[in-house]
Amino acid sequence: MTKVVQHPYPLSMNTHDIPGGHFHTDIEYGFITTEDPSLSIAKNESADLRWVTRSELDGLGSDLIFDNTREIYKFAFDEALISWEQQDANDFLLNYPKDYIE
Repeated sequence: MTKVVQHPYPLSMNTHDIPGGHFHTDIEYGFITTEDPSLSIAKNESADLRWVTRSELDGLGSDLIFDNTREIYKFAFDEALISWEQQDANDFLLNYPKDYIE
């Protein structure tokens, strides 16, 4: 597309029921890195962050991970990591490409 910065495709976009009578929409992205996070978790964000292998994922009980979240992670491990093309994160900077402003 002309004069736009394309964004990566999400692994999943879904809407689900949340207790309390409303719906919640999630957009999940997958990233590959060799570095630890450089920023701290923001106030009011979930601090429940963990790295798991594919085999560890299967061992997590339903009390630790929602079923739909497990399914998304399995898709990431079993399909996206194998068949999706990796992109450099710099391709998605908010700075416009030079040809956009010229």
